[in-house]
Amino acid sequence: MEGPLAIAADPVPVTPTALREISEGLLMKFELDNPAGSHKWRAARNIIRRGIPGLEQVTFVSTAGTGAHMTGIARVLKREGLLAEAILVEPEGCDSRTGTFVDHALEGIAVGVVPPLLDWDLIGGHATVSHADMQRVQTAFIHEQGYMIGNTSAACLKVSRDVLAGIGDRARHKVLTLAYDHALWYL
Repeated sequence: MEGPLAIAADPVPVTPTALREISEGLLMKFELDNPAGSHKWRAARNIIRRGIPGLEQVTFVSTAGTGAHMTGIARVLKREGLLAEAILVEPEGCDSRTGTFVDHALEGIAVGVVPPLLDWDLIGGHATVSHADMQRVQTAFIHEQGYMIGNTSAACLKVSRDVLAGIGDRARHKVLTLAYDHALWYL
């Protein structure tokens, strides 16, 4: 086992609703639907155990507060030979790699410190999301899915949908993102 990000021998099972394919080729893990309490970085194992026939690649789109879950998930996907790319999502105007931060409305990320546990060698892409784009995706998702995702989740979903638009074979290549927050947190 390697450090605090090692996979436990018996991962806590997640509920079937915790990992959903919300549209063709786009998987989203809903942390708030997971009363079993599995850690966010176990999402990679859940994808692998799900046994998606023909799955060859996963592009992981995420944010980083400390960077622990992003590093953990990307490491597992890479170890299993599935990681196509890990893309870090941040608010418009922020770049954690360079220590550039601005005020924004996303929860738990780009808070003025470089994510201390993020393995930058695993990050293959960086995307920023404007407040207006985040709100458009958030509103559309509420209407489409009936679930009030928060600002950070909507930013990840926006980038995920952009990435998905460029993927030709959605049976073999999926995009994974996490729903971190609920819209009620922002009221």
